Amino acid sequence: MVKEYKFSKAILGLQKEFGLRMAAEPCSKDYSRLTVLAQLYCKIDILKTLPPKSFYPEPEVDSIILSLTPFKKYDLSVPEEFFFKIITILFMFRRKVLRKVLKHYLPKHIKKYSYEKLIEDMDSNILCKRIYMLSIPELVDIAEKIWINLNDKLKRK
Repeated sequence: MVKEYKFSKAILGLQKEFGLRMAAEPCSKDYSRLTVLAQLYCKIDILKTLPPKSFYPEPEVDSIILSLTPFKKYDLSVPEEFFFKIITILFMFRRKVLRKVLKHYLPKHIKKYSYEKLIEDMDSNILCKRIYMLSIPELVDIAEKIWINLNDKLKRK
């Protein structure tokens, strides 16, 4: 991941569609798992869009120049691997409401977690949001609550 590298800023030229996914905001059609994972570690700014004629030979797609500045804005209190797994599962159902994903889909991927206990600890406003509407801090909070829920259940056995 980006956080393992020692750099103060990276300037990247990418296919526009990919770059827009990295820089997307919640509620946009481009907001995805890639967005969350990229913005977890970097501030991403769009510097410029380049048309195909800027290159030789001309590609068939537009390009975008992004600036990535590493930061430590979000401190995960869960293992990264677990967070990535939760984000992957949630974004498989990006158009579904969080409550439904937690109740019907998450148990198929993560065994031994208690839906009832989990939703007791969650804000009802967040539970009514669709996955693509959740901000990165909300996603971090959800992953942390699932982690606590799993560990509490294991301790009780």
